Amino acid sequence: MTTTALILYLLIAKIFFVITFVEGVLRNLPWTAARFSGLALSAAWPLLLAAIAFSSRRKD
Repeated sequence: MTTTALILYLLIAKIFFVITFVEGVLRNLPWTAARFSGLALSAAWPLLLAAIAFSSRRKD
């Protein structure tokens, strides 16, 4: 169940990343620090979640 939830969560994060990227491309927005950091953070927070989930697993 945990793996399924994590995969679903990462899929949703990827969708939001792609939507954010496409929005910037369609509006011809320049690559500012805010745009770059927004894309970087939308890619980084799922990795943080995965790291927390991995570290919280108990070894039996």
